[in-house]
Amino acid sequence: MKLELVATDGWSKRADAKLMRLWDQHVPTGATIPTLTVVQHIADTMGRDRFAVYDRIRYLKQAGVYHPQPLVRPVS
Repeated sequence: MKLELVATDGWSKRADAKLMRLWDQHVPTGATIPTLTVVQHIADTMGRDRFAVYDRIRYLKQAGVYHPQPLVRPVS
């Protein structure tokens, strides 16, 4: 999957990539909007304000840049 990232509002492409990676790791399968706990954890991990993280997630989704992929767990 190729994503085209646009750096805006103080967010770099690298920060966007880290945000997306953290989203994939912590957001439950099928969720479209993260819970406050998840947003706070991502914000703490990135050293950013939780409101900025939430706004950036919304921006990336609305811009069509990022569509969260649910984690695929191996079936045993």
